Amino acid sequence: MTTSPPLWVTIVGLAAPGIFGIAGAVVGQWVSGRRDDKRWEREQDREHQRRDEELHRRRTEDQRRAAETFLAAVWRAYGAGASYLAFVRGEGLKTLGHDPKQVVDSILATNEEVGVALSAVHLHFGRAVSEVGEKIETYLSSGLAAAAKSPDHFDLEGLQRLVRGFTDAVRSEVYAPPTDASRG
Repeated sequence: MTTSPPLWVTIVGLAAPGIFGIAGAVVGQWVSGRRDDKRWEREQDREHQRRDEELHRRRTEDQRRAAETFLAAVWRAYGAGASYLAFVRGEGLKTLGHDPKQVVDSILATNEEVGVALSAVHLHFGRAVSEVGEKIETYLSSGLAAAAKSPDHFDLEGLQRLVRGFTDAVRSEVYAPPTDASRG
């Protein structure tokens, strides 16, 4: 008579491959899940990087457009002021081809345009750029008021210095790394 192994040995022998198979499947799923999680994190990091680059590109474009609009408005206001000064100095409107009402309306419109463009500068830039923009706006309005009393008081070089300061401040903000303190 041959002795058969005890029942528990038979049960363990038959159950062991199933148990190891299930354990292998669970471990395999766990390893695969970890790999998928890491892949998902890498994809999220790439997506965040792309979004940050796009936001930076848009912000830079908005800043460029705001600065260009402001400077164009400043020079139009200066041109309107120069027309006014030519009239006040007695150079006459015939050489300019304007009537006095057109010149005054042009000055008012360009001063308003400078104010609107300055609000875009406030929106897209920090305190340093905004302050220089405000100095330019004040310089234009006070310079025209002073020139109305004495036509020789409007200083183009002073305006040019302020515009250079504005463009330098724009460059330093656009090309400097962003910080929370730089936003006004």
